[in-house]
Amino acid sequence: MASVLKEAKKKIVYVDDMNTSLLILKKALKEHYEIFLANSTKKMQKILKKIMPDLILLDVNMPDTDGYELIKILKTDKHYSSIPVIFITGNDDKESVQEGLKLGAAAYVIKPFNALKMIETINKILYPT
Repeated sequence: MASVLKEAKKKIVYVDDMNTSLLILKKALKEHYEIFLANSTKKMQKILKKIMPDLILLDVNMPDTDGYELIKILKTDKHYSSIPVIFITGNDDKESVQEGLKLGAAAYVIKPFNALKMIETINKILYPT
């Protein structure tokens, strides 16, 4: 019998200062992806020293470094500049969405999100056709 290698789950880092949001998203996505949670920029940096994610999810409103500043840092770092970023935020005004996309986000998702649509959005980015 031929052995079938199971493809490793894609690694996603989710950065949000709200622990409830982190846990809700992890529960929604853990079956499909390997999820690493960070409730601060400092925690994200520790995670990035250990793993190279396939995707980064960012909240916009955070106390230490907001998501817009964080994506600027990531996109100017040669190690992380090619990693797609999705904003997941409650900021649903047109200007916020445009700013996120202008800074290089692959997508902009408004909280509360629909789990199936979130998985669909992630899969379009991780598995382009």
